[in-house]
Amino acid sequence: MDALQEIAQSVLSASSDVVVLGAIFAVATSYGLFFGKGRAVSLILALYPTALIFELIPYFKDILGTVSETSGDVLVKAVIFAIILLPLHFIINHFIFTDFSFSRIRKLFEAGILGLSVLALLIAFSYRVIDISELYNFSSGIDTLFASANFFWWLLAPFVVLTFLRK
Repeated sequence: MDALQEIAQSVLSASSDVVVLGAIFAVATSYGLFFGKGRAVSLILALYPTALIFELIPYFKDILGTVSETSGDVLVKAVIFAIILLPLHFIINHFIFTDFSFSRIRKLFEAGILGLSVLALLIAFSYRVIDISELYNFSSGIDTLFASANFFWWLLAPFVVLTFLRK
């Protein structure tokens, strides 16, 4: 009976991971389709300095406390991350001049690939920069995929994508 419960729990956990990752992917891809390739690229590029600035905010840990994180603390961190991200995103957007091709299939493909890049960065940063385990705990398969040993490669992957999607 325990084995059946473990199997059911892993299947339900995997399906909830698919829903969460699918929702983030859908939002990121829709953002790229609606606002254009330049905005999607600038969002990817803005995530890097945002994470650096967020990590280097002085006295940030003293303000929130370091003993135990509640879901409220995680939400506050996410809001502060977004507050830092938005101005950087709009500043970088002024220097990005690119747009999707006229082919609908290529446009959907590029938007999907950029959406995957945003998804990968957000999940990687959720493990490293903002620990979202209080809000949502991914399954062990996702945990090993985005472990700290692979963090460098997840940071590098969007640059490889941007290299292949340039005009």
